[in-house]
Amino acid sequence: MLAAARALDMGLRDDAILTAVVDVVYASAGTAAIVKRWRADGAIIGEPTNLEIVIAPKGFVWLEIKTHGVAAHGSRPDLA
Repeated sequence: MLAAARALDMGLRDDAILTAVVDVVYASAGTAAIVKRWRADGAIIGEPTNLEIVIAPKGFVWLEIKTHGVAAHGSRPDLA
């Protein structure tokens, strides 16, 4: 939020869109819904960068891992 406010203070644009979206790890469904309705010339992405300005997200890797055992939620490991 502070980055968006400072961008406005710098006179970059007279409007800003601040979103908090769901599903940022799997399929980006929240972001996909936003871009269907809104357009922007840039984005401020709240990724941890040790307060360094970067021009691209860190990205991600998608792996498929097969395991054996009993599934349980992390809050109830006693069930697995």
